[in-house]
Order: sequence, then C-alpha cells, then structure tokens
Amino acid sequence: MDSKTRQQAAWLTLITSAIVGGSFYYFSSHEELYESEDCFKLRNYTHNYSIFCITFAIFIILIWMVSRLIKDEGCNSGIDCIQLLSGIVGVIFIILFAYALYLKEPCGDLRTFTVIYLIIISILFCCGCCGMCCALSTLKQ
Repeated sequence: MDSKTRQQAAWLTLITSAIVGGSFYYFSSHEELYESEDCFKLRNYTHNYSIFCITFAIFIILIWMVSRLIKDEGCNSGIDCIQLLSGIVGVIFIILFAYALYLKEPCGDLRTFTVIYLIIISILFCCGCCGMCCALSTLKQ
C-alpha cells in the first residue's frame, strides 16, 4: 500500500473511531438513554469501548505528529500495527456486546444503538471479506 492510500485509510479510521467512541460515550453516560441502573453490563462494556476508541484515535494523531516532526513516512507503518490491534480488540468487544444483548437488560436507546452498530459492522466485515476474496481471485489470474 502506498503512502497516500495508507494515509487516507488512517484518516478514515481516525474519523470513524472518534465518531463511534463519542457516540458510545454519549449513550453510556446519559441515564435517559440507557433508561435504568439495571442496564449494567451493556453500559459498562460500551463505556469501556468508547474509551478504547477515543484512546485509539489519540494514538493515531500522535503517530502522525511524530512522523511529521521527524519527517519519516515510515512511521506510518505504526498506524498499521495499531489498526491490527484495534481489530483484535474490536472483535473481543463485539463478543462482549453480543453477550450483554443476550442478557436482555433494559437498556433503551443504548441497546438500539448497539444493535445498529453490530449490524453495520457485520455488513462491513462481510464486504471486506468479499473484497479480499475478489482481490485474491484476480491475483491468481
């Protein structure tokens, strides 16, 4: 992947992390959105995930600042490592979200937002897998 494509992917990752993290933080910290104190597990998991997403976005910004200061575009490969780790942690949180949704806690809008998030992530994951399969099949030819 060339430098410009890597930078565009990092920008997209930064923006989506900030939006998702901010949204989960907002939904997990306002009681009118999660309805009651009985919504413990899902609220706790989403709050932790929001902190992870925001921290992840900050790390991407710091790597960009360092790569600009030392004028080394090779530092952007650090973003690839962070994206890989975020994918692994994201899968762990998706499993935790599914478990919390399975418990059927009364969580109101937080529950709805989490279900919509899981549906969108599933669709994007399937599209990514199909895209990789298509790319690999064209490489064979």
